[in-house]
Amino acid sequence: MKPRKIVLSVILITILILTFFSNVIFQNQASPTEITKFDTGDTAWMIVATALILLMTPGLVFFMAEGRK
Repeated sequence: MKPRKIVLSVILITILILTFFSNVIFQNQASPTEITKFDTGDTAWMIVATALILLMTPGLVFFMAEGRK
């Protein structure tokens, strides 16, 4: 195995372990007492922005593929 793959594997495994055990590591954190209310305009904008990114991605792939010919 190449050293680069080993380093990336170790980083990924470390992130996964920290994610799985984050509730044990950070259990002294105070939980929020207020209920967060989401603004409908912010939510709508995030949906529109996500749709634009999803539409842009295939076009960007085709654009980059043409340069490799």
